[in-house]
Amino acid sequence: MDLRGRVNRKQVREGGGGGADLHFDEMVGSYELNIYRHRNSKIRGLESLEQYLESQGCHTVYITDVPAPVGPGYDTIRVTCERGQTIPDVALRRAHNWAHRRNFLHMFRKPGASPSSL
Repeated sequence: MDLRGRVNRKQVREGGGGGADLHFDEMVGSYELNIYRHRNSKIRGLESLEQYLESQGCHTVYITDVPAPVGPGYDTIRVTCERGQTIPDVALRRAHNWAHRRNFLHMFRKPGASPSSL
């Protein structure tokens, strides 16, 4: 899914409105969560998030050398689990809330579904 042309920088800065809980139920059962951050934005709390996700059996991967679907200048923080297993709900909620608090764009993937963006 390509979001270029649909979301401009002003909309990204203003955020999507609402909280992370408004659409969390749509994410339950995801095997991948991609969080997009602009290279110029600061990241706070990433180390503690990574430690928590690791304690829940999840992996965090940084992708900087492939264009992000949200546009140029974005890096991807990908959260997954072993061998395509679904991300535990508590880990997914924590990572999702973390992304919302920092106003980062994010996308999730569920088995048998096309990627969804929020």
